[in-house]
Amino acid sequence: MNNRKTAVFLLCILLAVLTAALACTKKTDPPEMDPETKERIKAEELAAFEKLEESKVGRYIYKEKLLSGEAEPIAERMDKQFVLEIVSGSESYQQIAEALENRQEYPDYVGGSGVTITEYWFDAEGTQKALLVKEQSQVYIVTNEGEETNYELIYD
Repeated sequence: MNNRKTAVFLLCILLAVLTAALACTKKTDPPEMDPETKERIKAEELAAFEKLEESKVGRYIYKEKLLSGEAEPIAERMDKQFVLEIVSGSESYQQIAEALENRQEYPDYVGGSGVTITEYWFDAEGTQKALLVKEQSQVYIVTNEGEETNYELIYD
């Protein structure tokens, strides 16, 4: 009987040690924020973004809609090849603009001074993008490489 009690006691100690070891190595997700905190953070981000927009001649429509909850994150951004295919299969500037809008409801940027510029970014930062100039019916592919910005006219 003594051997049995000792064995059970040792098993309990072993189980307690293993449980403690697992608790120390277990990865935990950050705690969920309460809805009120989430809304406060979202409102702060939106206010900061709107302040940035005030210094520009235009609006970052997609980002604005995303922060306000009116748009879902883009699952897959369009790329240069997609835009080139749209241009090659279109007969007018209007067809190109409509096809791009059908692919991405909210452009990343709309603005300009004297002309209307619409941008669809290929990445989250806008280092590569399709740039449409409405009044000239032109479409460019723009690539920012450090200090240099390259403009490739693909539709005129």
